[in-house]
Amino acid sequence: SWAQKQRRQYREMKEGRPTQMTAKHIDLLNGLGFVWKVYEDNWHEMLDDLRKYKERHGDYLVPQKYGPNRQLGRWVTNQRQAYKHMLDGEKISSAIKERICLLNEIGFVWVVETSGKWYDMFEELKKYKETHGNCAVPVKCPSHKHLALWVQKQRRQY
Repeated sequence: SWAQKQRRQYREMKEGRPTQMTAKHIDLLNGLGFVWKVYEDNWHEMLDDLRKYKERHGDYLVPQKYGPNRQLGRWVTNQRQAYKHMLDGEKISSAIKERICLLNEIGFVWVVETSGKWYDMFEELKKYKETHGNCAVPVKCPSHKHLALWVQKQRRQY
């Protein structure tokens, strides 16, 4: 698109390569509030969404398929993957390092411990058994669907 071409020419100019971009063009585009680094702006918007999630839920443990904002769930997963790549010694860009620092500053949780959830579900299953006399949780029961799916998963893994 035309906007992408302007961004490319701006980058090339910054790198000292010949381009049709001029200081006057830059000033005109800046006057309109033109966004030069779209991905960077999107990243910061997602960071704001993450902060709002924390305000509502008290943590940064956004589910990967978070219904109200699926993009946020995927974004959080991508941040954790970038962090893991860094820990594994893979070369990462300075932009990613800066983002990791920003996430560290707000107390972002990089490694999500899932074993606690397993014990929570186990306790829920114990309560179900006390009430119903068995562990055969029906999937079709809306009030126990999450538990039923967990039980099925345990059986598959056995």
